[in-house]
Order: sequence, then C-alpha cells, then structure tokens
Amino acid sequence: MMNDYKKISDYNVNKICSLFEYSHDINYITKMLPEFEYNMIFSVLLSTNMYNNILPNYMCQLHINDKMIMLISDTHFGSKYDNILYTYRAIEFAVVQGIKSIYHGGDILHGNPVNSRAKMDCMSQVEFFLEHYPYVKDMITRAIRGNHDYLAIKEKERIYYDLNSRDDIEILGSKKVFIDWDGMKIGLQHNIEKYKIGFSGINFHEDFNFKGHSHHFKIREFKYQYHIHIPALCDDPTYFLPKKNEIDDPTVFRPGFLIAEKFNDYILVTNYYFNNNNYIVRGGEHPLVKKYKNTSI
Repeated sequence: MMNDYKKISDYNVNKICSLFEYSHDINYITKMLPEFEYNMIFSVLLSTNMYNNILPNYMCQLHINDKMIMLISDTHFGSKYDNILYTYRAIEFAVVQGIKSIYHGGDILHGNPVNSRAKMDCMSQVEFFLEHYPYVKDMITRAIRGNHDYLAIKEKERIYYDLNSRDDIEILGSKKVFIDWDGMKIGLQHNIEKYKIGFSGINFHEDFNFKGHSHHFKIREFKYQYHIHIPALCDDPTYFLPKKNEIDDPTVFRPGFLIAEKFNDYILVTNYYFNNNNYIVRGGEHPLVKKYKNTSI
C-alpha cells in the first residue's frame, strides 16, 4: 500500500513510535512495517518528540563503505527525450572504474503528467526500463522516486513493485534518504519543495546533499554543507535556473553523470558529460571538504 506520511493514521503513528522506542532503529521499523517507506517513518518521527532520541547511525537508511560511487538522475524512460545509449555508456564507464554502487536521483520513468512528452503508457515505460537498463553482476542501482515516478505509480500502483522486481535495483523511497558513507552523512533527494522532509527547528546537517530534478550540474555551497545537483541522463532540455546565459560553462547543461570518490575528510566530485557525438567527456574536478565537524545526523 502506497501511503503519504501525512495520511498515516494515529494508530500507525503510535505503532511506529513504539517500535522506535523498542529498537531505536528506523530500518528495523521498515522491516516490521513494510507498507511504510523509510522516509515516511522518518517523517513521522520528526513530527513527534521521538526525534530527540534519534542517533546519527539510526537515521541513515544505508551504510556504505565504497571508495567510489556513480550518481545519475532523470533518465525519464518512456519520454521522447530518453536516450538509452547514455545509460549503456555510463554503466560501461562504471564497470571500467570498478564502481559497484550507482545512485539515481529520481524520475526513472517519465509517467504521464499534463502536457506529457511520453511516447508510451506507464506500464510500457516500466517494462522498457526493466528490459533495457543494463544488468551487471555485483553492481546495484539504488534510486529514489521523483515526481514523474510518483505520477506513474499513482496511475498504476503495481509499478512500484515492478521497479523493485530486479535484484540489482532497489527503490529507496521518495522525498529524501540519508546514507552513512563510511562516517560521512550523504543526502539523496529529488529536489522538489513538496518532496522535501522538513527540518524546522531541528539541528540536522548532512555533509553533502546530492539532488536530482534540476537537469543540470551545479554545486552550491552553504554554511554547513554542499548541495550537488546531478545532471540529467536524457536529452530533456532544462527549464530551471540558472539560465544558460547566466553561467560560464554551457557543458553543465549537457546530459551526464557524476563520480564521487571519498577520502578521509572530503569527497572529490567529477562531472562527466556527453558531447554532441554521444561520447563521454571529463568535466571539472571538485574537491569538497566536510564542513560540519559534529554532524548530528
């Protein structure tokens, strides 16, 4: 059952809180209550006084120790702008680099929104994705749902389960998830206001926040963290700020992906983009130092 956390009954809110009091582990609750996603449970705990008892490791959905990861986003399978060649070449690149974990920032599918550019219905989109997304032994792709995925699932609820049907693909949820990357706290989200998890009055800081939805590469620096916008892996033009004439490097609007490599107190983010001949070009390297020393998430 696909629920929005705001619609969770008082009974289930109390159940979630009781399970957290017992386990102090959000992932334990997701196993006991599989009908609720991680971010829904997390939002319930934030909305109660339970967040005072949330310790950093218990908040994170994943704990990873990869040396290097790939980040992709906005593939929009089923849109007239999808480009499976980008996905093939990105996965081939990951194999050559020895990368085992790929993180998808949302909008796996295109769905059928108003003024749709979809070239097939929602069920055909997920079938197309499952058939054409490359399978590599010992490599896993973990994805959050974007607004287009939400629209597809809203039309056909079984799409959520179909997306999870392959053992090399894991749908983490929607809105935002937190990952403990060998001591660094990483946020992964689809950057839409109504899809955010609220933190009003709560002192939570992830070190680095990777964002889908913007369809272009950008790094924004804040007091406690960096926000890294993941480029789209499709040919859908961007309509989001900044405008092309407001940025020096037009290649940030090219389809592409990111590689993030972890060191002791910083990560190295490298932007790769596809040129007009659909070949991968290495963009800039961006060493990002962990800014918040006593991370509370």
